[in-house]
Amino acid sequence: RTNTHKPQMNLKRFTDAAFIQKDCFLKPGAELQKIAKRKGKENLENGEKSLKKSKTKNEKETNQSVNNFKETLKHDLDIVFVGDNPGIMTAKTGFAYGHPSNLFYKLLHSSGITSRRCLPCEYYNLMDEFKLGHTNMVKRPTRSASELKKEEYESGAKIVEDKMREWKPACIVMTGKGIWEGMQRYRKNEGLDYVKKEDFKYGWQDLRLGKEEGWEGSKVFVATSTSGLNAYMSWDEKLAVWKQLGDWLTERRRTRG
Repeated sequence: RTNTHKPQMNLKRFTDAAFIQKDCFLKPGAELQKIAKRKGKENLENGEKSLKKSKTKNEKETNQSVNNFKETLKHDLDIVFVGDNPGIMTAKTGFAYGHPSNLFYKLLHSSGITSRRCLPCEYYNLMDEFKLGHTNMVKRPTRSASELKKEEYESGAKIVEDKMREWKPACIVMTGKGIWEGMQRYRKNEGLDYVKKEDFKYGWQDLRLGKEEGWEGSKVFVATSTSGLNAYMSWDEKLAVWKQLGDWLTERRRTRG
């Protein structure tokens, strides 16, 4: 009778058996251990990369979900500044233009808008001490304004104009060309009067925002960006633009007494 039973293979003996070749002496068991070790190392490295990527993603999501910024608006303000959106540091601290590289407070003082060099932590005092308010086009915090979408600017533009209509500041100052362009896209889409992109210039604009019956609307001034990331203009060029605003405010305060 034919024996169909196959003998069990001794795996240990097989993996530990020595195979002699011309130029090498190979032990499969040891080689398997090397492979396992290598694979383990690769898995560990891949795990660490995945963990690092996940951590970076979580940190980014956490940064963008934290927003302690509060706008400062009330009646009888001389100026309401309009920024793009809160940066990561502003969102964490609640103080607008809070990054050390930002030139906002330096430009306020150098242009004559404030009588002294204020600190970011004094942001909420600017309303009462200097009649200066602040809001943003977009609420969502980002590391850079370049991360914002055009649609966010346009939807934010309507909200900003509604706020100007409610609080009626003498002047609205957009701190950057991109903010102005977002406002003009919104106005064009809504069939409202707007300034063409090719006619843009920094400084005073031939346009008022928030007009309604009985109120002529806020004057509009477009200032240079104060971000440290924007180096396309020199300090002197930026100050020359801001000085126009400072001179107007100085005269307004003088006549008010």
